[in-house]
Amino acid sequence: MCESYARSLLRVSVAQICQALGWDAVQLTACDQLSDVLHRYIQQLAKVCHRYSELYGRTDPVLDDVSQAFRLLGGESE
Repeated sequence: MCESYARSLLRVSVAQICQALGWDAVQLTACDQLSDVLHRYIQQLAKVCHRYSELYGRTDPVLDDVSQAFRLLGGESE
């Protein structure tokens, strides 16, 4: 039940993002695919944040860990 609820929230979020980009409609299969991509990205981001916090000896991630995770996943270099 929790997973289906989370999936439906992801679908709503993706639809809102598409609407903010100017799309008037999106097919359900495309929305599901984009929701899956967003789900995987959020999972990967959380894993990387957790690894950075462990690397620096913390049990909870801080904003610096999130920033480094975004930098790693986004491929940016300073």
